Order: sequence, then C-alpha cells, then structure tokens
Amino acid sequence: MSDKGQQEPSMEEILASIRRIISEDGEPAKSETQAPSPPPPPPPPPPPPPPPPVDEDDDVLELTQMVEDEPDERPDFGQPDPDPWPDEPAFPEPSPPPPPPPPRWEEPEPEPMPPPRPARRPMPAFDEFEDDEPPPPPRPRRRPVEVDDGLISRRTAEDASHHLTHLARELGDDLSIGPMPIGIRTVEEVVRELLKPLLKEWLDENLPTVVERLVQQEIDRMIRRSQKF
Repeated sequence: MSDKGQQEPSMEEILASIRRIISEDGEPAKSETQAPSPPPPPPPPPPPPPPPPVDEDDDVLELTQMVEDEPDERPDFGQPDPDPWPDEPAFPEPSPPPPPPPPRWEEPEPEPMPPPRPARRPMPAFDEFEDDEPPPPPRPRRRPVEVDDGLISRRTAEDASHHLTHLARELGDDLSIGPMPIGIRTVEEVVRELLKPLLKEWLDENLPTVVERLVQQEIDRMIRRSQKF
C-alpha cells in the first residue's frame, strides 16, 4: 500500500504539471504576438583620411624655443630739429580794433517852410447882386384832375346846394317873425314839412335828366378804363 501511495502523484503535482503545460503552450503564442524587430542601425561613416606626411627638414617651432627679435630696418632720420620760433604762438593774436572817431556835432537841417496858402477871395458886397437878373417866377403847378367818382356830377350838386340854400333863407325869414309859443311844433318838424313839396317838385323835374346823365358818365368811365388796359 505504501508503494502505491508513493508512486501515485499528489494533487499538487498534477496541478503543477498542468500549469507547466499551459505555460509551454502560451510562450510560442506570445512570441508570435510580439512587435517586429527594429531595423538595423546605419553603417558608421568612413574614417577621415590621414594627414600628409611631414618632412623632417621643415622647421617646427616648439614652444620651448626662443624667437630672436628681427632688426629694425626703418631708416634713422635723427632727432628732429628744434622749433625755430619757440616763443611765437601758432596763431597770432588779432590786433585790437582802432578806437572809434569822436562824435561830430552836426547841425540839424532846417525844416522846409510850408507853401503859402492861397489868398481867400473877398466876399462880394451886397450891392453887386442888385444888377443881377431876378429869378424867374415859379411855374404854376397844374391842379390834379379830380376824378368824379360820385353818383351826382359837380354841376348837379351845385344846383342842388343852391336850391337848398335858397330854401333855408326863406325858412329863416319866415321863422324870424317872433318867438314861437310853447306847445308849437319844433323847427325840425316845420322844416321837414316845408321841404317835402319842394323836394318832390325838384325831383320830378330833374330826376330823369340826372339819372340819364349819371348813367352816361358811368358808361364813359368804364370805356376809358377798358381802353387803358
């Protein structure tokens, strides 16, 4: 019984073998899923060419060697000559200006005299105007033409006023007999009553002629106005 138990694998060994198989199956899949490898790096540049060979005869200056100073080949002109005018300045000072001359007194020129004014003419005496001709008399002014715009002509109005004046005189003579007693009619009433028959008689005689004359005057006036325009 003990040998059988040792030969049979335990549960842990079985699980470990299963895990091993699973891990072995997953490794090739992982390798397939990996990204492709990067490209190879470029080749290195070629080395620079070697420097040309140096001859041994060429002088090579080392830092430890001393360099001799070259002789000064500039010509020697000797010392400069001393200044022949040591005390005189380079620019001479300007000489002072001469003093101004003393002022000379000049007499002022006399102003020219103004020209003489012309003599005034004497005023003529009053007697000198007596021989002159008298001024002409003023022209008589023309009286403006009176435009008769009334309904009654001037002559008719004068005749009517003459009759009325005559009537007033007659009434005055009749009323001047004496004072009127109290209770009698007034002067206006008496004048009105006396004027009625006279005016009626005058109008009966002159009214047709007056009307005809006035109508003719108005017609003539209208004709004259139409001719002006």
